[in-house]
Amino acid sequence: MKRPSSWSPLSGLRRRCIGSSKLNRLRTWIRATIFPSEKSRFIFVFGCNRSGTTMLKDLIGLDPRVKDYGEGDPPYFVPERGPRYYCLQESGTLSRELSRERHPFTLVKPLHDSQRARELLAAFPEARGIWIFRDYRQVIQSYKGFFRNEDFRRRIGPLWDVSVDSWMNQSIPEDVASLLAEFPLPEIEDHNAYALYWLARNSVLFQQDLENELLILNYADCVRNPTQVLERISLHIGLSLPSRFGLIVHQESLRESFPFTVDSRIATRCEALQQRLTAAAAASSKG
Repeated sequence: MKRPSSWSPLSGLRRRCIGSSKLNRLRTWIRATIFPSEKSRFIFVFGCNRSGTTMLKDLIGLDPRVKDYGEGDPPYFVPERGPRYYCLQESGTLSRELSRERHPFTLVKPLHDSQRARELLAAFPEARGIWIFRDYRQVIQSYKGFFRNEDFRRRIGPLWDVSVDSWMNQSIPEDVASLLAEFPLPEIEDHNAYALYWLARNSVLFQQDLENELLILNYADCVRNPTQVLERISLHIGLSLPSRFGLIVHQESLRESFPFTVDSRIATRCEALQQRLTAAAAASSKG
C-alpha cells in the first residue's frame, strides 16, 4: 500500500495507537467503570454495505464515551441465520439493552434496517442518525473484491424475489423495482447486479423523506477532509470528537478507474441518485 506523503515512523505509530481496537476497548471500559452514565442514547449508522460504514463506526467509536456495535454484534442484532439475520432486535429488546449501557452513547450499524430508519428514530427520539454513501462504482469494486469467491446471485438474489422473506426486498421504490425487472437475475452480470443493489439501498433514504433529519455524509469527504467531517459529526450527535481521530482514515481508498462498464440504463439511474445524495450531503453540512 502506498504511504501518504505525510507519513513518518512517528505518525505511523501514532495512527496505530489511536486506531488500536484493543486499546480503544480498554479506554472505553475504563471510562464506563470510573464515570458510568445513567443514560445512553443511540447513534445509528445507516447506508449501503461496502460504503464506509465500518470506517465511520470505528471513527466515532474511538471516543471512550461511545460503545460501538457492528452488524451482528450481540446483544442488539438477531444472531440466528434466517430472514432477519443481522437485523436489529425488536424495539423492546433494544430499549432493555440500551438501559443497561454505562456509556453516554451507544453506536449501532443496522445496515439491514436502513429501510426502517424513520421507524427507529421515532422509537428512540433522543437518537441521532447518520447516512453515509459512496460512489456506486467504488462500491461495486469493493463487492467484487470482498465477495469474489461467493455467488453474487445467492448473496443479493432476494432483491429480485419479493416472495422471499428478506430485509433486502422491503420498501423497494416502484421505479427501482421496474428497473430490476429489466435485468433478470439469471442473466445479469455481477457489476450490474451490485449497481442495482446500491441503487435500491440508497433510494430508501429519500423514500423515507429523511434527508432533513439525518446527517448525510459522502465517503469521499470522509477520506479527503476527515477533520471537517468530524466537526459535522460532533455537531450532529452532540459530542466533541478530536481531530486526531482522522489519522485512522486511509486516503488510498478512492479508486477512480474501474475494470467494468455498468449498463447505461443502470448507470444513468445511479448517477442521478448519486448527484441527489451529493446535494443532500452538501445541504446537510450547512444545516
